[in-house]
Amino acid sequence: MFSIITPTFNRKEIIQDSINTSLLFIEESEENDELIIVDDASTDKTYEFISNKYEIFFNKNTLAYKTLPFNQGVTYAKNYGALNAKNEWLVFLDSDDQLLPNVRALINSTISDNPDYDVFFFRCVDNNFKLVGNKITNSFETNLNDFVRYGTYGECLPVIRRTTFLKYQYDADLRGFEGLSYLRMLMGGIKVLISKHPVRKYSMIGEDRLSTQLNLFKRSDTILSGYIRYLKESHRHIAFYPKLILVIKILKYLLFSFAGKVTKNKFYNNSNGNN
Repeated sequence: MFSIITPTFNRKEIIQDSINTSLLFIEESEENDELIIVDDASTDKTYEFISNKYEIFFNKNTLAYKTLPFNQGVTYAKNYGALNAKNEWLVFLDSDDQLLPNVRALINSTISDNPDYDVFFFRCVDNNFKLVGNKITNSFETNLNDFVRYGTYGECLPVIRRTTFLKYQYDADLRGFEGLSYLRMLMGGIKVLISKHPVRKYSMIGEDRLSTQLNLFKRSDTILSGYIRYLKESHRHIAFYPKLILVIKILKYLLFSFAGKVTKNKFYNNSNGNN
């Protein structure tokens, strides 16, 4: 039923907890589930570590390991994992995150109780088990305008029907910005449910996460491109206020991009002046 997709890059020291919780999730059922790790050209011998420690799961075909020939970013790795998945539902779990104990029955029941939905977002807790993002009292179907305004109300675990995902794959060139795919799903009439239930422990630790303030600043050009695509593709389908929010975000990251270029040029000029 489930294929868990876990991209990784040079995280040999921290991926073990993610793998362990995925395998526990799989072992809660007799379904033919799988964990697919997509190694985005790591150089820290991640494969050697995992293949030795989890040999029994390789032999049972519960765990598959795919290695990319060169680093292509997290969204490409997720797309690659989905293309190689064999089950109906995709669960996208990062290599520094963990599934909470005994959540399989909850995810199963949510899917079975909502057969018309192809996309589910389940809430997350942080390292102290506090909810990440805005609290919601009930699960609900989101719509295009609300998604542009509020996103998924905080970090969520995406569980997506594979056939739907393959029609709306992530933009690999942005190396993140998965929301564009969800935006297109909504514009395409795909029903999306935001669940009130937390099922993932979301890591807030580590400087290599894309969502850190420093990396958001470093990736300002990419994020700017993402929001421009948001506006270009959705402007005829959304109301004035969501459209205004997108314009403000574009201006924000345009400013960040400009500031980044100025800082980089000053550093370059100062370095040359000191030589």
